[in-house]
Amino acid sequence: MCGHSDVVTCVDGAVALDFASVFVSASQRIWLHAAIYNRFAENAGVADALREGLRNPAVHLEVVLLPVWRDVPWMDAACRVIRPFLSRAEVRERAEVSAAFFASLSKQFAGQVTVREATVFPAVPMVLVDSTLFSGQYMHSTVLAPEGHWIRETVPVETLMPLAEQAVRENRPVSSTLLQAMPARLRAQLRYIEEWVRACASAVE
Repeated sequence: MCGHSDVVTCVDGAVALDFASVFVSASQRIWLHAAIYNRFAENAGVADALREGLRNPAVHLEVVLLPVWRDVPWMDAACRVIRPFLSRAEVRERAEVSAAFFASLSKQFAGQVTVREATVFPAVPMVLVDSTLFSGQYMHSTVLAPEGHWIRETVPVETLMPLAEQAVRENRPVSSTLLQAMPARLRAQLRYIEEWVRACASAVE
């Protein structure tokens, strides 16, 4: 884990992040914004870790899903960047596995799980557990996002969330004066928090 807010770790492949251990140790929140999650659902260690994390009643799981079953203009393009060499039908199968998995968690841990369907094009795969942010990249490549570079860093969520929420609520950018006064690292981290807030604000539960 990142020991303090000025440490950023880059790893090769999401497997090096050991999400199972991270989920088990959650104490407040698990936010998932990574389009489809069949790899979580089909990996017994990760699936069990999410369940174990949710046994703590203080932990809330929030998920933004890519609703491949919906007829939206950008969905074919989204499928091509998420899984470039699969058909939309194949991506839909994986999305439906994801939806079923989170539906089961929602039933098992009533009141602790919120699942939303995205209505905007996915910009970045990201996972936030408490104050630790994990982020990858979507690319048109044979190598999928889980095998790409991933960044792990500690983010001051409680500091950045009000700024992002106000910008979304008022439908305007964060004040340029405020942005210029921020350290460069904080501005960079705000991008992820604002992406999360905007994805959730426009999503359908």
